[in-house]
Amino acid sequence: MNGLRYCVYLLRCGDGSLYCGITTDLQRRVREHREGKGARYTAAHLPVELEYATSCWFDRAEAQAVETRVKSRRRGEKKSFLEEVERARFERESERTETAGKGGFPNQGWVV
Repeated sequence: MNGLRYCVYLLRCGDGSLYCGITTDLQRRVREHREGKGARYTAAHLPVELEYATSCWFDRAEAQAVETRVKSRRRGEKKSFLEEVERARFERESERTETAGKGGFPNQGWVV
């Protein structure tokens, strides 16, 4: 593992479609997309606006797994799915903090 942390984001394209990606630097990546230097898809569907980005960060494998699952959802389900993943992640982090003080072992899985 490279130690970098990734957020998962959604962009709303000029035609109303959604683009999902991962990044270690959200501001830089959104700027690249807006300048047509991001992905081929967004370059062909300008302008783009940030629709949603997770506030929790994942290792690369987790972020890619979430991205893949988002891409398999219908347009209207993508944002709510990301919100659900994020909610579950925060709940696990809370449980882990509580359990750590009791000497227990929290559930390591994150998939909703």
